[in-house]
Parts: sequence; C-alpha cells; structure tokens
Amino acid sequence: MAQIALPVVEVLRNGSVESVHRGSVAVMDRTGKVLYFWGDMDFPTVIRSCGKPFQALPLIESGAADHFNFTNREIAITTGSISGQDFQQETIRGILKKIGLPESSLQCGTHRPFHVATAKKLDAEGRRPGVLHNSCAGKHGGMLATCLFEHWPIDTYTQLSHPLQQRILERISVLTEVPSKEIQTSVDGCGLPTFQVPLKNLALSFARLADSSLPGVRRLMDCARGYPEMIAGEGRICTDLIRATRGRVFGKIGGEGVYGVCLFGRNGALRSKLRTAI
Repeated sequence: MAQIALPVVEVLRNGSVESVHRGSVAVMDRTGKVLYFWGDMDFPTVIRSCGKPFQALPLIESGAADHFNFTNREIAITTGSISGQDFQQETIRGILKKIGLPESSLQCGTHRPFHVATAKKLDAEGRRPGVLHNSCAGKHGGMLATCLFEHWPIDTYTQLSHPLQQRILERISVLTEVPSKEIQTSVDGCGLPTFQVPLKNLALSFARLADSSLPGVRRLMDCARGYPEMIAGEGRICTDLIRATRGRVFGKIGGEGVYGVCLFGRNGALRSKLRTAI
C-alpha cells in the first residue's frame, strides 16, 4: 500500500474545521536506519533553505573561510535565513569588505525584511529594502568568497553549471546518498539552484550534520550553534530552538513547510537522531 501524507494540523474557525494540512515526518540516524516515520517518507522534497548548511560547506572545505579570516559569526550567517536586522546586515558588510566586493555583487535580489521593526523603520524613513535585507544574503556572500578563493567567475555563480553549484550538488549527493543524476533541480526564490530528494534522504543528511568525524561539517555546525541569531533572528523558531537547547538542537527552516532538525549530545557527540517534516 502506497504511503500518503497524513493530517498533522487542523485549522478551526468558530469551532469548525476549516482546513486540514497534511504532512510527513522521517527520523533517521546517520547510518541510514529509519527510526520513525509518519506519512510518506519517500515524498520528493524540494529542500529550499533547509539546504543552506550544505550550500555553505564549500566555504569551509575549500579553505576560503580561513583565507579571508572569517569569524565564526560570519561563517554562521552563511547558513542562515536571516531577518534583515541591523546586526545581520553589518555582518554581511564585513564579509563583503573582507573579500573586496560591493553589495551589488550579491545576486539574491531584495524583499521586505522579515523583522517587523526593521521593516517599519524602512517605511518610516521612506526607504526601500536592499540586498542585505534578503534572507539569503549571507549565503550569497559565502558563495562569492568561495568563488574568489577558487578563482571561479562571480558573475555566473547562481547558475547550476557553475563549478560552485556543481560542488554543492556533489556534497548534497554524498550526504543524502542520492546519486547526483537522480537529484532534480529547480530555481529557488533567491535565484540559486535548489535540490529535490526523498524526505528520508533529507533526514539522513541532517543526521550527518551532527557527525563530529566530518571536520568541515563539525566546524560549520559549531559556528551555527554558537551564533543562533545569525541562523534566523529575533522571535524566530530556528534561533529560539538553538538558544533554548543551548546548541543541543539545530533547526533549519525551508520553504513550503519543510523543517530539518538534528540533535547533538551534551558534549557535542552525535545522538544519531533527526526529525524532518514537511
């Protein structure tokens, strides 16, 4: 019998069910063992911003982060979906200053800041949002740094055929155990390629984010858990989750209800569990 997504949320209006949202959950350990599932764990899942930790790995693994003397805070923001708060904008400015590129090099586009107070301030001042307000600006900054270090072109870094995007595809393939030729790609809201894998394989890749035997992964996650304000922002679940658990839990939101979580032990050791839901 085919698996199907199951009801997870009911929306009530005046005591009556107005709508029902279905979803699926997969819990895996890093060996690929299924610990628990609810609904369809093979559901083809476009990972969107859930994939930012994997998209940030080349920055560390290439040596670019060290070459440009990135701080842990700056590394953390490359895996975040920021709210556009002032301190986040300043962090990205610091990245651009170190790599010697202007804000116009970021090809993420603009949108209204997620942080309400920041958005209201822009309105009051009669200003429009800039690229540093974009939730993916940190990710794009990290990608530009990697391109400069590797002597790759920066004007085409958003294209799937670019060496950076091919390296990211390879890392996602390894961590999800899905052959790269079987990973369907599309374009995310910020203009970069995004990738589609079965839900259980996305869960597997998140379990491996807590694998201390992978040096690049370990360093990236240490930075992300050490600076939770760079992963989302004030009043948002990813930041609050990391803070409330003192870094024992890392959560990363994606588009269309996708959410990935990996668990660390008290000493940072792998607890071999992950919950990813769509």
